[in-house]
Amino acid sequence: GCGVVRNELHVVDITDLWSPELIKSYEFVHPLGLGVDENTLFLCDDNAGLKVFDVKDSEAIQDNMIKHYTGINAYDVIPWNNLLIMVGDDGIFQYNYSDPENMFQLSQITVQ
Repeated sequence: GCGVVRNELHVVDITDLWSPELIKSYEFVHPLGLGVDENTLFLCDDNAGLKVFDVKDSEAIQDNMIKHYTGINAYDVIPWNNLLIMVGDDGIFQYNYSDPENMFQLSQITVQ
């Protein structure tokens, strides 16, 4: 609402909660929800799909994309114990991500 549109992911060091420090910013199409499980980041990039990254090196996240799942309009994700719950245009989905490069769908609840 203030005229500035930023479609960025910000990596912030919160070691000192009273003085957080921006480490790096990454531009995306339209990042929405995200989830992290250990060193794996799941980023919902709206119509650009679901993007999966290795985040061990916070200075090179975009250089370490594991997989870009196109054809998915993703709004939010919850990763837990190799199960990814994702909300998108077509409903709520469950994926197995034990191999993030080859995730597979387990179920879908269609929402109209």
